[in-house]
Amino acid sequence: MKPILYCRSFKRSSWSSGLAVLAAASLSACVGAPPAPPPPAAVAAPPPVAQASCAPSFTDTGLASWYGEAFHMKATASGEPFDMNDLTAAHRWLPLDTVVRVTNLETGKSAVLRINDRGPYVGGRVLDVSRYAAQQLGMTQHGLAQVRIEVFDLDRREANQEAALTANDRRGRDEASFNTGKTAAHFPRVGALAEPP
Repeated sequence: MKPILYCRSFKRSSWSSGLAVLAAASLSACVGAPPAPPPPAAVAAPPPVAQASCAPSFTDTGLASWYGEAFHMKATASGEPFDMNDLTAAHRWLPLDTVVRVTNLETGKSAVLRINDRGPYVGGRVLDVSRYAAQQLGMTQHGLAQVRIEVFDLDRREANQEAALTANDRRGRDEASFNTGKTAAHFPRVGALAEPP
């Protein structure tokens, strides 16, 4: 019986040594140098991101003025009371509640304003801003400043591009109407326009 036990123990030891050799071989395969990465597959470049999100949908430049105490808490074209301490502006035809970035071209200062009123009704001006907006733009001292108006509203991009093409023509008609002392028929005094005239 001893020889059988010896054989069984021999078989066990050869079995366990075989397992040890197999495990060592497996581990050496894992520990060895990593396989070379596969060559990069020809991946199509991602589609270009539309730059419209960064580019303004409408831009205009012109003379801006500011208004304050004389109109404070009086009704605006949007129906809300004018607050001279708010970042708001008046524009002749941009839709009410349009958010614009206004930059003073002389100082480089800019502010984000909300259109809540109609105007200005003085010839040669494109925008009236609240007193607080004028302070942010650095134009309270002079009262007037050359500004750039930028609209970043992508939903109205097409309408604003069309408006930009006709802005100079519109400005010419506006100047003519102011010079004659008459207000052009397409300038609303109260209310909002869904689209520029």
